[in-house]
Amino acid sequence: MENEHQSFDPIEYVDAVYPDLPMMGAARARKFEQLIVDYDLKDTLELGFYKGKSSAYIGSILKSLGRGHHTAIDMHYAEPHEPNIEEVMTKLELTDYVTWYYEQQSYLWRLMRFLEKPEDNLFDFCYLDGGHVWDITGFGFMLVDRLLRPGGVIVFDDLDWTIEVGIPEARWPKYPDIDFRDRFMRTKQVKKVFELLAMSDQNYECEIWNDDWGIARKKENS
Repeated sequence: MENEHQSFDPIEYVDAVYPDLPMMGAARARKFEQLIVDYDLKDTLELGFYKGKSSAYIGSILKSLGRGHHTAIDMHYAEPHEPNIEEVMTKLELTDYVTWYYEQQSYLWRLMRFLEKPEDNLFDFCYLDGGHVWDITGFGFMLVDRLLRPGGVIVFDDLDWTIEVGIPEARWPKYPDIDFRDRFMRTKQVKKVFELLAMSDQNYECEIWNDDWGIARKKENS
């Protein structure tokens, strides 16, 4: 069994079946693999999975190592996607390694449920790729911190993302205060969370990778 896991390339496996599925490519998946292997991570969490490509990479990495489980959370409107995460995980034979949840409000509610029974819901890795605004991402980080084991890693995606660039104009918020609206739309809100909350927290060691990933590792003695 050990040799089987060692000979299985998890990233190539996913790309062979779903070469064009958005929103992640092999280079970032290799960074996942490096973090999971280097820090011996097993119980992984993902906030925002879209069609499930990043979930597939993580689940496949865990399968190749023969350990762990991945939990992925997104909004209910991810379910009608073609393909959706269920189809992707089934086709890749990863359903034993990945559990997914569709939420009516936000991933924050599922985290609340996890915090009600933290002994059953501890993680040592989190890929934070949902919400993208200050309040949701910031509170999400604080909740994940309560569920993250010492030595665990949080990856903040889209440090440079803004509403102005990332969301079509028709969906821009209609705030009456023009100055606030412009600041809200142009602020790199995930980056603000990473800089003002994660980097300032003495329990975390932080770095920026590839310009738009913030990686925060919880200290072993925290």
